[in-house]
Amino acid sequence: MLIYLSGEGKRDVGGLADRDYGDPMDEGFFQPLLRRLVDGPVEFCGVASSLSLGPEPPRSLTGKLEQRAHQAVALADLENCDLVVIHTDADEKAAGKKVPKKYESRRAQVQKGIDAAGSDRPPAVPAVPIATTEAWALADPEAVKARRAHTKHGNDLRKAPETLWGAPHDPTSNHPKMLLERVLGHAASHGEQAAIAAAMDLDVARKRCPLSLEPFIAEVLAAIG
Repeated sequence: MLIYLSGEGKRDVGGLADRDYGDPMDEGFFQPLLRRLVDGPVEFCGVASSLSLGPEPPRSLTGKLEQRAHQAVALADLENCDLVVIHTDADEKAAGKKVPKKYESRRAQVQKGIDAAGSDRPPAVPAVPIATTEAWALADPEAVKARRAHTKHGNDLRKAPETLWGAPHDPTSNHPKMLLERVLGHAASHGEQAAIAAAMDLDVARKRCPLSLEPFIAEVLAAIG
């Protein structure tokens, strides 16, 4: 199976975020996660979200996220891909069991770009973590602990990942990136996030991120049949 990945950064999609000079074999969080959902060999392709390639999007698509989604589907079709995954963070926490407005808005923008590509295309799935990909990386505490067995911040892993938020550059905040950094003792590299995705218990992760990770996995499984 060939999967086209469009992501925001290297921690999400590894070398595919740096297509001009990156190594497509250098993986981020999404490659190991998707590989675990597919029964059989998987290869990945894609381009950095900042690159403007492929056919011109329809004039009805005015937002950058809509246009990127359309571009991803169009390029994936040219590459004869079997699945397209388009990632963007929600950048807003959940309020209890309610999805945040930014999640709904960004997911709708991605879907609009997908739909504009028509029906004769590979299946495409929006990936919109609440609040960031790091929240999904925190979904299985044991997988995170395995990267650093001794930490005084281990209790922070008990917090519901989708409800985490705070100042993105404040080491003491509960922003998912900052919390993951505290637990690991350093900023998580794309390789570490890939290792966490490869090791996490998906049943645990889906239960702890029911608003965004659970539906994403369900949509991917439905798309690949």
